Amino acid sequence: MVEMAFVIFFLAFISVAFYTYITLATNAWIMVTGRSSLSSSAAVAMNRIVSDIRDINAPSSLLNMQPANCRFRTIAGDDITYSQVGNNLMQTVNTNNNVMLSNLSANGLLFTYLKRGSMVTTEAVDVRSVRIKISITKGTQIYNLESAARIRNIMP
Repeated sequence: MVEMAFVIFFLAFISVAFYTYITLATNAWIMVTGRSSLSSSAAVAMNRIVSDIRDINAPSSLLNMQPANCRFRTIAGDDITYSQVGNNLMQTVNTNNNVMLSNLSANGLLFTYLKRGSMVTTEAVDVRSVRIKISITKGTQIYNLESAARIRNIMP
């Protein structure tokens, strides 16, 4: 009888240890999968923003230069605006609104307009490049992505 109680206790101990190991491994996998999803979504949005900013023909094509809002005209004549509305990254092309990304943090979209020498400027005619920062929050995970784009046909 004692041996049977010992075997039952031993099997219960092994089961609890196995359950703990499996739970930790599953939680880690869920966290990594969520982080991968965040990073790929942010990267696609960032690549699109950088590509569009590179299509600005001249600094005079910058129509609105706010920290969380960038409006400009491209070489093709499209009027494009990137802005944060609530926790969404919005892209407006002419009059078509698109949600590019959700789960933006507060102040999750930040544009910095730089002149020659990488100094910050508020004058459109001085802008040589635009630095973009996207910050996404999902649950307890925070993902930040930064990039920059030079305006074409501008000498440094």
